[in-house]
Amino acid sequence: MNMFKKNICRVYENMFLYLKKENINFKKKYFCKYEKNDVDKVKFVKYKKESGHTFSHLFLETEIYFEFKGNVFYRGHNLKSLCEMTTFDETVFLLLYKKLPNSKELDEKRNYLKNEYIRFVENEKNIIKIMEILKSNNLLELIRMCILNLSLVEKNNKDINLNYYKILAISLRLLSIFYSKNNLCESMFTDNVCLFILRIISNNNMLANNMPKVECNKSTCVDKTDDIVDKKDKEKLLNVLLTVICESNINENIFLLRLISNMNEKNNYFNIYLCAISFYIDIFKNINFDLTFKSFLNLDIYSKKQTDDEINEVITNIPNVDLFFYKNNFFLKKKNILKKYLTDYCNSQSQQSIDILNHFIQIEDMFFKYKNKYPSPYYYSMLIFYLLNIPVDLLPTIYFLSRLPSIITHINEQKENKKIVKYSSVYVGNVPTDIYQP
Repeated sequence: MNMFKKNICRVYENMFLYLKKENINFKKKYFCKYEKNDVDKVKFVKYKKESGHTFSHLFLETEIYFEFKGNVFYRGHNLKSLCEMTTFDETVFLLLYKKLPNSKELDEKRNYLKNEYIRFVENEKNIIKIMEILKSNNLLELIRMCILNLSLVEKNNKDINLNYYKILAISLRLLSIFYSKNNLCESMFTDNVCLFILRIISNNNMLANNMPKVECNKSTCVDKTDDIVDKKDKEKLLNVLLTVICESNINENIFLLRLISNMNEKNNYFNIYLCAISFYIDIFKNINFDLTFKSFLNLDIYSKKQTDDEINEVITNIPNVDLFFYKNNFFLKKKNILKKYLTDYCNSQSQQSIDILNHFIQIEDMFFKYKNKYPSPYYYSMLIFYLLNIPVDLLPTIYFLSRLPSIITHINEQKENKKIVKYSSVYVGNVPTDIYQP
């Protein structure tokens, strides 16, 4: 037994010498001490990482997302160029089919989307019954029920890319049930998805009841009744927003979905989409976007009498604040693109729009100063929804629909690579003190 413990100590010492030889600087936190009089108490060598070095990461090969010299690329196309020259529909086609579409290919997808939309209209009475049974107006929950139905009904599931258009058609129809009394079925697919969403909202007579009733300073409020908004500007801003947030490289959720796709032998990808939408339902289930937006809008950042402790307490008490500000600044490059178009939009509208944008920028600066935190993708997305007169509680649904093409793209790539991704482990627990011998 004593020899076993000595060998363990020798392994740790050899590992330390190897790391030093490879110029990876670690330092000992505890040193191995072996006392002959007390064989049950042994302290082993542990190493603590010094600054300037990182542990190894698990890397997956991808052709989808790339960052280089301050630029973001989707399949080799600069995100700035995509925002300037294309629509969200074209970016989705790029992700799914590895190229930008021509007019014929784009029309084919819109016709397919229209046919799926019409086909779903026949079953919408069942969806309304489900709404009554669940007593829920949560769009994501209803979309999940529809995806579950597709996983049971759809047998011909060879083209995974068409699954996105099926789910999108169902979601747009549910959206029209919630927010529009007019039947937009005949004309909706002659234009892009963003324009259709704006049409749904503009046809909703009850929109004022869905928007947050904000009581704020005159300098930070937008008088929406007096705004004469150019439809093209609104359409452009929404297209840019969805293009920016539709792909975010391989994060924890995407990695898990790629692992699940390895185990999906029957190619029923709708089950994977069920996992994906469940992630977002879990993230947003306790988030009141109306309340949070109202808190941000009414945040008093102009009072000079407040101490640093008082300001710190005020921003800490904002509802759901951890969803909107992170320690990680991964959204920086995309945020700069989004703020450029957001600034252009506000400048084309009114001074009040500019004031509210400046108000949110000052809040961003305040969080960096007092909390060392950065805005998440949801922060400026929520502001854009408000400025476009879209109910902010629609953000979870629109966010999922914009992220779904990325999920399908990563599943496609995982299947094409045919590389099984598995976790491994390194034991760091207590050293065995006894070996069982029958």
